[in-house]
Amino acid sequence: MTPDAKITVNGAVISSEFANRLISLNVTDNSGANGDTISCDLNDGSPFIKIPNKGDLMKVWLGYKETGLTYFGEYTIESPVVHCLPYGLSINGKSASMRDTLKQQKTRHWDGKSLSNIMKEIASEHGLRTAISSDVAAFQYDWIGQQNESDLNFCTRLAARHGAVFSIKNGTLILSKRGNGYSASGNAMNILVITPNMIVPGSCDIEFSAREHVGSVKARHYSRKKAELVNVEEESSPSGTAVHTLPHPYADEEEARAAASSKAASLYMETTKVRVVISGNSLVRAGVPFIFANVRPGVDDIAFIVDSASHMISKDGYITMVEGHAAASENVIAKERASKSRKKKTVKLVNVEE
Repeated sequence: MTPDAKITVNGAVISSEFANRLISLNVTDNSGANGDTISCDLNDGSPFIKIPNKGDLMKVWLGYKETGLTYFGEYTIESPVVHCLPYGLSINGKSASMRDTLKQQKTRHWDGKSLSNIMKEIASEHGLRTAISSDVAAFQYDWIGQQNESDLNFCTRLAARHGAVFSIKNGTLILSKRGNGYSASGNAMNILVITPNMIVPGSCDIEFSAREHVGSVKARHYSRKKAELVNVEEESSPSGTAVHTLPHPYADEEEARAAASSKAASLYMETTKVRVVISGNSLVRAGVPFIFANVRPGVDDIAFIVDSASHMISKDGYITMVEGHAAASENVIAKERASKSRKKKTVKLVNVEE
């Protein structure tokens, strides 16, 4: 198939001969608070391309001529660079929704507010919509404070406490459950199946870290009844031995357990990481679940989640670089616990979330 791309700046197509001018185009879709990015190198000269301004809005579509293009979002151009003799133009941009106002420090607090209400208030201040997973939206805070902290950092911190991922894409503040392949709406995302013919030779690496390092996570909260700090503990890996303690105390037991459970799942997921380059696929985005099929025993049965997907188009073709980690949920950890109790020697990471 023939790779294809379209770029507009402030609504105007950047060039009627874009395909002939294109040297390389790289769009990276990231999870979490890391904004999506774009970089583009073009041949220039007679006729010369209109030089975009810093702050101009660029929209991008990628795909194939035979199957059509997929919209990749809107980006704010940073500092365009013009090259002369030979002539060329380099354009870099970042996700337009990742606004500078999100990085300004604030001090305030909320009383008796749900996580959903807090996120919606913050989103409205920046002209953003919201999409929040139902399994975290209803959590009620008696009190939560933001002390000399940016909205970006505050939202990221709250997401971590609830085992969620905070991100901003296409004008929407998203809070979605981490590591189970579900969208912010709670709907399961389509699973990508990677087969040997899709993989660029020499590009596939799966790293298995030692699981025994962390067995559980402890968090502290203030008990009004006992008038002291009390520990709660959540299991990360039944085969682990070390204990990871969260440094900051929490307001109550429910919040402490949520934070410990989130960290435990996060540590479990980080035990298995993957890097692979595949034939260009515009549907691969951060958060998409994927598996390997007929690649290797011991790898085919692992469920992964995409952390970042870099889409690169050049004269050599279209490829997608994928980085991910093992999918996990409370059910996965429970499955390993059950396997250990039956004295099985090997444990498979399997996404059993239904």
